[in-house]
Amino acid sequence: MIREADIPEGAIRPQPGPQTTFLRSPADICIYGGAAGGGKTWGLLLDALKYVDQYPDFGAVIFRRTYPEIKGEDGIWEEAQSLYQDTHPDVAINESDLKFTFDTGAQIRFAHLQYEKTKREYKGSQIAYIGFDELSSFTRGQFFYMLSRNRSMCGIRPRVRGGTNPPDQGADHWLTKMLWWWLETDEDAESYGFPIDERAGKVRYFARDQDDELVWGPTEESVIERAPYLKTAVEDVPDLRPADLVKSFSFVPASVYDNQLLLEQNPNYLANLMALESADKGRLLGGNWLKKVADGDVFDREDFGVVDPREVPSGLRPSRHWDLAGSAPTPNNPDPDWTVGVKAAEKNGVVFILDVRMFREDPGPRDDRIQNVAQQDGRETKIYIEQEPGQAGKSQISTLARQVLQGFAVEGHRPSGPKWVRWQAPASAAQRGDVKLVRGPWNDRFLNHLDDTDAEDATKKDAADALAQFWEIRMAGGNYPDAPRSRQY
Repeated sequence: MIREADIPEGAIRPQPGPQTTFLRSPADICIYGGAAGGGKTWGLLLDALKYVDQYPDFGAVIFRRTYPEIKGEDGIWEEAQSLYQDTHPDVAINESDLKFTFDTGAQIRFAHLQYEKTKREYKGSQIAYIGFDELSSFTRGQFFYMLSRNRSMCGIRPRVRGGTNPPDQGADHWLTKMLWWWLETDEDAESYGFPIDERAGKVRYFARDQDDELVWGPTEESVIERAPYLKTAVEDVPDLRPADLVKSFSFVPASVYDNQLLLEQNPNYLANLMALESADKGRLLGGNWLKKVADGDVFDREDFGVVDPREVPSGLRPSRHWDLAGSAPTPNNPDPDWTVGVKAAEKNGVVFILDVRMFREDPGPRDDRIQNVAQQDGRETKIYIEQEPGQAGKSQISTLARQVLQGFAVEGHRPSGPKWVRWQAPASAAQRGDVKLVRGPWNDRFLNHLDDTDAEDATKKDAADALAQFWEIRMAGGNYPDAPRSRQY
């Protein structure tokens, strides 16, 4: 942890207040900022710089979502050059590799993660310090995947840092959900959506449970109590404690009013923020995380009604729609795609989602589960499986029909058009109130995935793809066998 006594006289220092709190945070993951003009980028650059003189093997990578955001005018690369040359005049600068190499051998590099698949390029990497500039522009999958690359052999504890403004999507964004404890969420409070002052910089802890949900607590012990499987997960690993599987997390809010240097050098910047329209002003000037000004998300979980099984009409003719994936989580791939099977039916223009199965397995265990679901559904439920292009896709469907689902009505389905276009029909139906979920333990996970489906980068797309398949086939006049009238669904 950096202390004031550690900073030489005359050295560049963080500004008093949030920026200093951010640089001193002991958390594994610390998020800084909120409102515009809080000195987020400069704080991130300075934080990484703390380690270059004492740790020769130190390596940091600071990400922006796209390359132009790194090299553009007044971008992070330009700001880094100014800061790092001021503090280390002999630093070697590699423009093509976007890398600074200091005289100790320590390095700070800049990179982008433009597409979801770009994260796979870092498979096998060990990065002691990972920074995200404008973290809210990254997907949840990118963020959590890069945590698996956050390893250190250089002498410092691995750490992740991020600077960001509140996202346009407000409460629907994955990062807002991560910061929920630090925000005022009482809708009747005047400070609704703003950070809670007394919680700024406080450290909390989390781990992922066996149901793929994050478990939070005020201490490592409280997280372990809520996720007891952590105790068994370390039994066969010498010297590993359950607490080693728990991550510490903190949030340090800041605004333009905390950046006195900016206000002194560019007082017109405050006038620019004051001139924004109401919703943007709430986010960028005030730092309100729950102001929703735009929606890249296609689905809103609030649009989906939930009904009890007894409210489902009789005589439905259900079908099961599968979107397949083929990987179980591993240390090198902790967040693979999901296999999703949506069972649904329609009556009088209302679609009833009767059951959803979601899991992540390798092909063998995956096919066993699909077979088991088919047996539970019964032979009157026709099965559709999304078919990949080419002969390989046809062969996969043929193999599943003959070896896994023999005796069931099985058909491959080739989707057409961009994903976000296919998602529009079920999303619009839900907005009209014409989609009902039958109450069940699967509801939350399914709705969470739909809620996080983004038209731009297709985060958590699997549930949306399976649901859209029902619309493309059933609501467009697809063929399916009649169900016996004695069976409710």
